[in-house]
Amino acid sequence: IISIGKIEKFFIRFKPSLVFNKLMKMIYHRRKHSKYSMFSLDFQKKNLYANYILRNIHEPPDVFILVFSHFFVSVSDLKKIYNKTKATILFWSADSAAFTGGCHFTWDCKGYMNNCGNCPGINSANPHDLTYRNMQLKQKTFEAIKLFPVYGTDRQKQMLSESSLFKEKQIFKAPVPIDKDLFNCVDKNNVRNELGLPLEKKILLIAVQEFLNVRKGFGILLQSLKKLKDLLSSIERAEILLVSCGNHFD
Repeated sequence: IISIGKIEKFFIRFKPSLVFNKLMKMIYHRRKHSKYSMFSLDFQKKNLYANYILRNIHEPPDVFILVFSHFFVSVSDLKKIYNKTKATILFWSADSAAFTGGCHFTWDCKGYMNNCGNCPGINSANPHDLTYRNMQLKQKTFEAIKLFPVYGTDRQKQMLSESSLFKEKQIFKAPVPIDKDLFNCVDKNNVRNELGLPLEKKILLIAVQEFLNVRKGFGILLQSLKKLKDLLSSIERAEILLVSCGNHFD
């Protein structure tokens, strides 16, 4: 396990090239359509943590597994890591970022099937916009290194197979592993007592990283709660407690 210290993070994040990219990101942010989650639009050409990772690898790895890369490992980082280690890279597709020019969720956009460009995520009518250039960089880099996409769901498999980046590549399935020693059945009442939750209520748990992100379905949740409210009596409603985990719920 490689741990990146605060001092190292400071010097990496404030390299002149990355500071410039952050300024460009602020400009692009004003044009972004938030529902597409354009987190991977920038930084693809810049080395982020590749040097630090390579300095802390004491033996050449056989496989480099990339799970969620934004703000951590760029396309250029992947090339540098591969050139130094010759390790096979497995790019696990947690969302759509692996095969798009910048978005993490495509909605009804099919641009990823044809090299992106004209990106609705940045309100672009330019066929050679930044998403297209990112795709060109990915295409060139992925052809030069030993990289294979990995998926966990049938939907991800379909999208990878349709994408211009990976439709000619062999893809592999790897469902998300679960640590049964950590995630297992325990006594419900003990947990409620530990968390200070009432024993007699029916609890609806809503867990999401970012409630304001439209693709997380908070609008659908509100509609569902309104319907549930109409179906229940005041006594039945009083027996339900809504518990939330995430940002910006209030």
